[in-house]
Amino acid sequence: MKTEAWTVRAHGQAAPERETVNLEEPSDNEALVRIVATGICGTDVHALHGAFPTPAGVILGHEGGGVVEAVGKNVTHVKRGDKVICSFRYCEVCGPCKRGKVSWCESNVNFYFSCERDAEQAHAATAEDGFKLSGGFFGQSSFARYALVHRSSLNKVPDDTDLHVHAAIGCGIMTGAGAVLNVLNPEPASGSFAVYGAGGVGLSALMAAKHLKLSPIIAVDVDDSRLALAKELGATVTVNSAGKEPEQITAAVREATGGLGVEYTVDSSGVPPVIRAAFDSAATLGTVVIVGTAGPGSDASLGTFSTVVRGLQVKGCCMGGGVPSEFIPRLISLSKQGEFPIAKILTIFSGADFAGALTAMKGGKVIKPIVLFD
Repeated sequence: MKTEAWTVRAHGQAAPERETVNLEEPSDNEALVRIVATGICGTDVHALHGAFPTPAGVILGHEGGGVVEAVGKNVTHVKRGDKVICSFRYCEVCGPCKRGKVSWCESNVNFYFSCERDAEQAHAATAEDGFKLSGGFFGQSSFARYALVHRSSLNKVPDDTDLHVHAAIGCGIMTGAGAVLNVLNPEPASGSFAVYGAGGVGLSALMAAKHLKLSPIIAVDVDDSRLALAKELGATVTVNSAGKEPEQITAAVREATGGLGVEYTVDSSGVPPVIRAAFDSAATLGTVVIVGTAGPGSDASLGTFSTVVRGLQVKGCCMGGGVPSEFIPRLISLSKQGEFPIAKILTIFSGADFAGALTAMKGGKVIKPIVLFD
């Protein structure tokens, strides 16, 4: 079938290009989904510029929400007409998957970035000039009006779900919230919390901390407008880290905790000096969750001696650390209750202004752009 898609033919192009493509039929393990809305994530930008092992000649996008139009014979948990939020693909059979730790599927890097479909179907679409395009980015490739979505990436949601608001839960929002609710998993009102980076992931973590009544809640970022939004969403202390050395950031955060340090920390910045500040700001026996990364090679030195003598726990969080089919409906429910005000971090764009949405996000003018296709 013919559909519009926003394609990347070469790494480093300014933005995905809008063009008409011929989409393949869904395989036995895929559904055809009409994409209503999709978020744009920093990971899409990194892949656009070749930072991840994603091929050129691809349809990106991994925060899609839509309606199922057709299903392959092995897709049994959704049917035509169901609303779905698409998330990441996982193998379903490895050790972590069998233990319910699907975020850490042993094939996750391959499934996220290689854009493989079933072995016999390497390409997802063909442009009108014959150029072959890969799909299957995170199992979905949602930068298109219609997408072929792997069965493990399909998460059924209630019929009254507002996909304009909730589509982006499938990656960034779920990752930030899950860093707190699944990976840190603190008891309610059990201690202090700090988030480094007040983008979509960081603010989602902050909303989860507010939901759990952690206190104080400290937000660290370089942008005053984002820190103001962090206050609106529940931060009790904000620290502008622009131009500050890690030691200065550490001192400001520790001051906010009476010198004790932070018991629960999430870094969503992916910036090595900031990660170091997050580590040094942690309380004795505190836990630091690392979420932010710009891909392979974006490492930070944390120090084994300090980790040992302070009894710190350092954890990695991939895609929120939960089972999407369970966690996504939970977050939608919290949103409907007013406990997770996702809409406050969204900016809506039309498909015709896809490039504008990407430019606004890259320039820091918006936190989470949502592109509407309906």
